[in-house]
Amino acid sequence: MAKSLTDKSVVIIGATGGLGSGFARLFAAKGARLLLAGRNIEKLRVVKDAIIGDEAIVASDVTIVTVDVTDSQSVEELTRISKEWSANIDIVINASGTDIRKSLGDHSPQDIQNVIDINLMGTILITKAFIPCMRDQKGSTIVSVGGFADGRMAFPYYSVDVM
Repeated sequence: MAKSLTDKSVVIIGATGGLGSGFARLFAAKGARLLLAGRNIEKLRVVKDAIIGDEAIVASDVTIVTVDVTDSQSVEELTRISKEWSANIDIVINASGTDIRKSLGDHSPQDIQNVIDINLMGTILITKAFIPCMRDQKGSTIVSVGGFADGRMAFPYYSVDVM
């Protein structure tokens, strides 16, 4: 596989989920340096070990750090760590997210708030935190990945996600 992202610095938030870990493997295989962020340090270690142990990925630079996307101070700390990790952050992938699969009538107010805090506020906090350090860097990109229930289509038991 061609190394088209060699020397690019990529931050992946939500790196322990299916999409996030998939992005991490792909970017590592393309030669990118990775800063993987998520809530659970043990799960982050598993993803990192899988990437480093993959024979197709010879020399991947992988750093891990915890973050709570619902906490502005935690997101700001991630941004600070990211700037120390790399002078230029080329790509930020926000693959964090959650859903609760039950009818709206069965959602507690806390269930609803949790989905809003992670899926909406988390995205806003991440974007707000990273824009200042990426604004003047030509070609830098922030990508927020929504799940299939990201509001464009309604499915049963995804009520809060599509409101």
